Amino acid sequence: MTRWRGRLALLVVTLLGSPSFGETGPDGSAPADGAAGSTGSSPLISMKDAGFQAVADPGTGSIRIEWATNGENHEGFHVYRSLSPAGVRERRTDELVCGETPCVWVDAEVEPSTTYFYEIGAVDGDGQERRRGPVAVTASDAGPPTALAPGHPNPFASHTEIRFTLAHDARAIVTVHDISGWRVATLADDELPAGSHSRSWDGLTRQGLPAAAGIYFVQLQTAELTQTRKIVRISPR
Repeated sequence: MTRWRGRLALLVVTLLGSPSFGETGPDGSAPADGAAGSTGSSPLISMKDAGFQAVADPGTGSIRIEWATNGENHEGFHVYRSLSPAGVRERRTDELVCGETPCVWVDAEVEPSTTYFYEIGAVDGDGQERRRGPVAVTASDAGPPTALAPGHPNPFASHTEIRFTLAHDARAIVTVHDISGWRVATLADDELPAGSHSRSWDGLTRQGLPAAAGIYFVQLQTAELTQTRKIVRISPR
């Protein structure tokens, strides 16, 4: 099992070339750099060079787009994405985002180890749009590891929350055992998607009886690991 050391390695990329602006098509797509496009009769907006960047977050597997502006003559922004610097960029936003800057937009629908090219389109009150970019970023190939978190609260009287994460889609079995190793309760035995999950234990046994006060062990079992956490049940007042 690959051990995740908790380092949040952020891949920050720089602007490719000089700023470019263009006009979007009727389907919301944007022409490649160098294609003809209207720039309007007056400047719409001035985007800060240092304020437009894309960051790959291995902790969530997403890509974070950040930008800022020097002006306020806009209604909002659209975000565009393509798989090549000269390709047609697909609009990723259904509605305008971020009426005020600094702005942040997160793209959660990315494939690991894939490089994407992003542009930002600033839209004014007349519906005219000018684009800036592209910036390139490669999505991380590492998400959060499979792990079992400590129960919360712990100690507990009536119930405790058991949280765990899965690095990949997997069958996850979460069980509670007493100090003798006997299985007291089964909290999960399902095929689950990658990501964060939680289950609650109400302190009842498989027979529906209150478990005695004392030490118990929560166990997460997948194909890649088995991990155990200690919890303590106290007598309800």
